[in-house]
Amino acid sequence: MVAAPLVSWVRSSGAYLSDVDVSANGVGEERAVYARQAFAVNDVVLSVPLHCLITADLAMESPVVQRLLSRGMKFHSPHTSLALFLLQHRRDPSSRWQPYLQSLPASFPTVPVEFTDANLFAMLTGTIAETRIRARQAALRSEYANLLEHCPDLGYDDFRWARTVVITRVFGVVIDGRRTCALVPMADMLNHRPARQTSWRYDQDQRAFVVRALEPIAVGQEILDNYGRKCNSRWLVNYGFALEPNPDNETRVWIGLAQGHPLNRLKQRLFGACTKEFRLQASCQAGQFQAAMSHARLVCSDEEDVTSLSRRTAMQARTDHPCLLVPPISHRNERAALHCLREATLATMQRFQGTLADDNEMLGRTDLTLNERNCIVTRRGEKIVCAFFLDLFDAAMATIDGKPVPGSAPGDPRFDPYLDTLMMSPSTSQPT
Repeated sequence: MVAAPLVSWVRSSGAYLSDVDVSANGVGEERAVYARQAFAVNDVVLSVPLHCLITADLAMESPVVQRLLSRGMKFHSPHTSLALFLLQHRRDPSSRWQPYLQSLPASFPTVPVEFTDANLFAMLTGTIAETRIRARQAALRSEYANLLEHCPDLGYDDFRWARTVVITRVFGVVIDGRRTCALVPMADMLNHRPARQTSWRYDQDQRAFVVRALEPIAVGQEILDNYGRKCNSRWLVNYGFALEPNPDNETRVWIGLAQGHPLNRLKQRLFGACTKEFRLQASCQAGQFQAAMSHARLVCSDEEDVTSLSRRTAMQARTDHPCLLVPPISHRNERAALHCLREATLATMQRFQGTLADDNEMLGRTDLTLNERNCIVTRRGEKIVCAFFLDLFDAAMATIDGKPVPGSAPGDPRFDPYLDTLMMSPSTSQPT
């Protein structure tokens, strides 16, 4: 198997991984790492010495990167130097890095920058993922054009492959007190699990990248990493998969001034009120929700509200507060702000292909490709967040009006932080 030379190379280079094995997991070229013996909590699962890591510093010192830097070239991304290092050594059959390079996937068919099927892009219409994909494609094309003047023999497909290797596998580490990034052979084969099974860090004393068990790992069990918390748009664009369920999913809404309102100029001058984008999770406690509601209250303020808010703005300016966080002002204003958020959410929903019910039905099919399923799961995640805020609107309006929350259940407990704010605020606690 392709991974066998890699395992042999890192072991001969001083890595500790005698109790793990690498096997194909049956999905394309993906690999998985399995335990050959049981590990207890805090056991070292694998340890890879520094001289087996491809660090950003090592890449910057390579001849190809030094030649470009000497010509005054500036890279748009720090990942580019690592990508060029990979391409330089891939062309050299005698390179000491060949065992690692040969273990890397030849392509990344589940990563959207390699999508060629227009139907997949259509599935993502209106999503954050679509925006991220287009931004990634544009960034890669821009960096490639930047390089092409000095590297005329560099092919775009090769450059895109190398950059995708980096984005899907790179670790952020601290070496000799400096924060940097590195490709770590073997460790970069660990697949993701939301609940942490292992931890990793660069151990300065051992001069090695060390992975330890956070829970008992049985013989034959897959050894897994945790890549962090991300919305599915990032999982899909950066790694080529999507999680279901994913409590970190986001959607985006745009909240702006009502066109033609006579107070618009004053609001813009006092508060900088204009159309702003907000990335929202299905939570009333997240800062973005609070910022969105604050902005909606500003946007929906009447003349009396503006007078009061202008004084608050002056006070916050004296304390160098980074933004104006506006609590509920009045029943009228809060109702208007909620309607503003609702309309913004509905506008976002209209940008997507199909409905949430359509996605639920499609995910019940057995004939979807992996890429189709990932796209639908990603799109559905944004719709679920939108549905959360539409339900919140109904619950909040009932609370403001002193009526029971609609629906057979008492309400989603995730609404409570916001509904409690309404109940406790003198401005909105008593219906008018």
